[in-house]
Amino acid sequence: MKKTIIVLVLTTLFAFKPSQTRQLGLPSTDDINGALKDALKTATGSATSFLSAPGGYLDHPEYKIPIPPDMAKAETKIRAMGMGKQVDDMVIKMNRAAEDAAGQAAAIFINAIKNMTLNDGKNILTGPNNAATMYFKNATYNSLYGLFSPVIKTALDKYQVPQYYKEITTSYNKVPFVKPLQTDIVKYATEKALDGLFSRLAIEEKSIRDNPALRTSDLMKQVFGWADTQK
Repeated sequence: MKKTIIVLVLTTLFAFKPSQTRQLGLPSTDDINGALKDALKTATGSATSFLSAPGGYLDHPEYKIPIPPDMAKAETKIRAMGMGKQVDDMVIKMNRAAEDAAGQAAAIFINAIKNMTLNDGKNILTGPNNAATMYFKNATYNSLYGLFSPVIKTALDKYQVPQYYKEITTSYNKVPFVKPLQTDIVKYATEKALDGLFSRLAIEEKSIRDNPALRTSDLMKQVFGWADTQK
């Protein structure tokens, strides 16, 4: 019911001019968009900084990139073949590659923020705790994938992940009657890195919505504070 009230108020708000909203004691449309852009810059910056730090992926089970599913099914056999260290090293280096790439995601997020419309802002403010994350996922996934894929590939090459993967799969695929391992390791690592990025972004977004102390600009305090009073 309270959510419906917020939506109705904001729908009315977006029909007024900024001077009229001030007379009503409501934040203007420009204020709402400005506050959301400030919040999104904060959330995306925090998410990319967290994941690009050493261990951002590797040391956190909720973001850590595991071995590919087809390899996981054969892991017991692979380790029995004496290749457990190669598997462990591949996981470590694959996550290091994702950490290298994460730091370059902020620029794409900033571009998406610049392109956000007033209607996008309204939907984000009145939406669920992950509304901004879903907006970014819809608006930036292809761009992020295009960025991450070559960066991940370079990082994977830097850490010799394809070499580890080839060594493991070549040996395993020689075993009679086994189903060959044939994951596209760059595609897999890129998709898992992005999954972790959006998962972290959702946490940062919810924190800003829930914790007034994280609203670092005057606009964020004004607009989110007003939204809090409507809950």
